[in-house]
Amino acid sequence: MPPRKDWKRILNGMLQDNAKWRREHARWREEVQQWQQEINRLTAVMFRLERAVPEYGDTLKAHAFSILQHELRLRHHEKKLVSALDQETADPMTAEILLSDHQEQARHHQAVRRRHQEMVEIHREALNEIRRLTRLADDIAGELGEDAV
Repeated sequence: MPPRKDWKRILNGMLQDNAKWRREHARWREEVQQWQQEINRLTAVMFRLERAVPEYGDTLKAHAFSILQHELRLRHHEKKLVSALDQETADPMTAEILLSDHQEQARHHQAVRRRHQEMVEIHREALNEIRRLTRLADDIAGELGEDAV
């Protein structure tokens, strides 16, 4: 056993180590608590994503259907135009109706074009974010020594 003076110094050093370790443990607990809160928020975000992805799929289906409807309208309009071309003389009433119908087709086409461009942007942003999150998930799995999903 060391002399009393040295023993006190050794004991005080051990007490200082313990105090330092307790402070470190407190910091670790704070960090883990913060991480748990972040994981809870991430879980909520993932829940929202689980709901948003199928909703987005429904939006894509609706958009595809609107394109199909527009195509059908366009074909119908085109048939009327071809039919009018086959006639020998232009009926003023028919010409007015065709012009009005054509202007309506142009407005409708412009609206479908705008919506499609919006979908292009939304889809591009969504896929870029999904790719980024996938890389992050792979990186985290790699850091944890797990197989990348």
